[in-house]
Amino acid sequence: MSNPDRQLAATPDACVASAERDETTLLSGQLEEKLPYFVYRMLAGADAMPDLTGERVSIRSSGRTYIVPGDYFRTVERIARDIQAVDLRPAGFSPPFDPEATCMIFDRARSRATQELKVDPSKLRVLFLRMDSGGCGFYRAIQPTKFLAQTKSIHAEQSDWARLELMLRYDVIVAARVSNPSLISILLEAQRAGKIVIFETDDLLNQIPDWNPNAAWHTAERERMRNLFLRRCDGAIVSTPELAQSIDHPNVRVCLNGIDPDRWPMVPAEQKTDCVRILWAGSATHEKDLEMIVPAIKRIGEKYAGRVKFVFVGYAPPSLSCGYSSGSNVRIDIAPKYRQIAEFVPGCPVLEWPVKLAEQECHMAIAPLIDHPFNRAKSELKVLEAWALGIPIVASNIEPYRRAIKHDYDGYLVGPDTEQWFRQMRRLIENPEERYARAIQGAVSLKQNYIMPKIVEQYERALLGFARKAGPARIQRDECRSAIAARLAELGEA
Repeated sequence: MSNPDRQLAATPDACVASAERDETTLLSGQLEEKLPYFVYRMLAGADAMPDLTGERVSIRSSGRTYIVPGDYFRTVERIARDIQAVDLRPAGFSPPFDPEATCMIFDRARSRATQELKVDPSKLRVLFLRMDSGGCGFYRAIQPTKFLAQTKSIHAEQSDWARLELMLRYDVIVAARVSNPSLISILLEAQRAGKIVIFETDDLLNQIPDWNPNAAWHTAERERMRNLFLRRCDGAIVSTPELAQSIDHPNVRVCLNGIDPDRWPMVPAEQKTDCVRILWAGSATHEKDLEMIVPAIKRIGEKYAGRVKFVFVGYAPPSLSCGYSSGSNVRIDIAPKYRQIAEFVPGCPVLEWPVKLAEQECHMAIAPLIDHPFNRAKSELKVLEAWALGIPIVASNIEPYRRAIKHDYDGYLVGPDTEQWFRQMRRLIENPEERYARAIQGAVSLKQNYIMPKIVEQYERALLGFARKAGPARIQRDECRSAIAARLAELGEA
């Protein structure tokens, strides 16, 4: 969790400035407070540019750029149009606005913001406190928030602002990977004030292998504090059954990772090609996993020179790569000796990840994992991303991938032996029809089991179940308790 002690900005300008640093900290209270400012900027001629997904919009005004959520921007834009048509144009006001017009804009926008952004009292109010804005933060906080916000039972938001006055606006606080003593203190204070506090994790944090760069971060003191919080919290949400078994708490729910179909291609990739491009995408935490199959990669490169290329996005195995100094930075690239068989593509912000991977136009993917307790508790995310790209995948035959893949149906499971990796990759390289068929089956499996509109029901069951178990002393709004009971009955959780 990044800087849990920072204060929320108090003035409109300071609040808006925070959006430029981190657009995902915009919560309902802040959005309502800042809406008049953005409406004024739009009426004064600010430029707006959506990103490729439409989920974020850049508003540029007076030499500054602010990043806001797409849905929020559309609310700003609609209110600005209404004020322009109803209040400004009939009165003859146009930019640059004098004090009278400015006061009118802020007054009208403030009153409409109160109406438009009001939270339905029947909805359970949930705040996800994410630990980062990377993959874990996205898949375990940002994405669930998006889909929960579309339900009739839950009002969900997410942030890394860990302040007590913020938490008191919500019924349930879901805190990721908690180990910071000051944050634990705040969470327990919120719990004493009646809030339902939930621990969340996507990794087996007490089994991080020595070769993982995050091992140095996990200390005995962090583990002690995490266990302290687990003993006191109201429940836990995890991403895999293996993680659920590792959590010492009587109330643990599994909410799988899922795919947002609006962010990914979701169609089979074209497999007619003169050069088969093989994708691996991830971070330096997978160094040993990748090195396990480097001999097979080299053999494939030798056998299919000019006809196969491995595409490493975000990280490349050290035995195939080199570093170049550029000032104070070191740039990773494929070593000259191996550039005929491999290429390196730098990583990107997680919100751009689907577009970045799709741009590589790959034909198959690989996902090696060493058989280790930490890896066994991982999620099947690399398989899901390959299926969402419309390509088949060859993956290690351990728990996360066994959970998703039916061997020789929607993917392939192989052991640690490099000969097995070589044979399976060769099989797919030489059979474009088989690649296409496996991609088709992968798409079916994805839509049946891992699509977010279905996964979100797991979150509903978990969060509403925590609230029901907490009882009326914690959820005091009658209409909310009634809505919780009704929705759980619909979900078969009565």
